Amino acid sequence: MTGATLFTGIGGWDRAMQLAGVDVRWGCEIGKFQRKVLARRFPALEVHEDVRTIHGADDCPREHERTYDARSDRAGTSGEREQVVPVCPNCVPPIDILAASPPCQDLSVAGLRAGLAGARSGLFFDFARLAGELRPTWILMEQVPGLLSSNGGRDFGAVLGALDELGYGLSWRVLDARHGPQYAAYGNSVVVNVCFWIATRLL
Repeated sequence: MTGATLFTGIGGWDRAMQLAGVDVRWGCEIGKFQRKVLARRFPALEVHEDVRTIHGADDCPREHERTYDARSDRAGTSGEREQVVPVCPNCVPPIDILAASPPCQDLSVAGLRAGLAGARSGLFFDFARLAGELRPTWILMEQVPGLLSSNGGRDFGAVLGALDELGYGLSWRVLDARHGPQYAAYGNSVVVNVCFWIATRLL
């Protein structure tokens, strides 16, 4: 099974999928510090920079040129093997699992609550666009619980509607992340509620 991450951060989803035996093919992270951490922790991982510019190969605005490799011994040819060479660096291959932690600043109850109309949290729609282009079997997402109440609940409805329109069934639950090993190991007593989403393709 293959996977990829958007808003990769320092690789939490990537590490979790690796531990579950998933072959993580690529990620996408714009933060300079986070990219340095990823380069150190996952040196073989292909990390794209901007979620707004990457796309599935079938949706690439540039034509892919074809080259030929004379080393092929395929029967019925003159010793030439056709290879498709992607000339666009923003093309990403399809995967089975797409995981993401979209920016929370505009959704958090501690912020200004611009919601999905905000410049940061509104990047969810690029996440949804890529899900539509890549058609993964599974989608994993984590977000602050503020999404559930943002804009009077309408932003929550927008997320549900976007994934439903793409043919995904969706479940979610708010969990106290203190019970995760990364918090328990340090005896953290602060409530850290996180909303986890799991979606699977129905159509």
